[in-house]
Amino acid sequence: MGWNSSYAKLIEEFIRKFDIDFVIGSVHTLDGIALTSSNEAIIYLAKTEPQYIAKRYIKELILAAKSGLFNTLGHIDGYKKYLSVATNSDWEYTETELFEKLFTLCKENGIMIELNTSATKKSWLQDFYPSEWLLPIMKDCGLEILPLGSDAHKPKHIAWQFEKAKRLIDKYGFTLYEIGGEYA
Repeated sequence: MGWNSSYAKLIEEFIRKFDIDFVIGSVHTLDGIALTSSNEAIIYLAKTEPQYIAKRYIKELILAAKSGLFNTLGHIDGYKKYLSVATNSDWEYTETELFEKLFTLCKENGIMIELNTSATKKSWLQDFYPSEWLLPIMKDCGLEILPLGSDAHKPKHIAWQFEKAKRLIDKYGFTLYEIGGEYA
């Protein structure tokens, strides 16, 4: 479910209307711009400070965590998808304060953080969502269980790089969230 705090009531009504047993909340837009669409994102990201984008994105995720509507938050550093293209750099938001706040809220509210492998489908990104450097911080904040996701929009991307993701889960001492099968 796409999360935007401006539509929190509408999102809640939609989720409550159906008998949904597992809901992933993800930020896809900021300031009315689809960050996950190259057509919109590149222009916005090229003229907007990366620091501003990352902070706004994480603050939206914090509001999503506070909403109590989601079992999991997805692609928590998804802003990086087109940021490196727009800025022509490997820029990464590395301040930990907002991430720590997000992870602590997730722990307190029983919300998991998805380990999403889809970033590596883009040739310019070599890391998953979240980037590996965030995994020890998540662990330090008390998160223990990670579901896997691949944002598969094509059959060939189902379980994309899940073996590599499982190795990261083991490396950092997380437990893989599973629903009745080999992978969640």
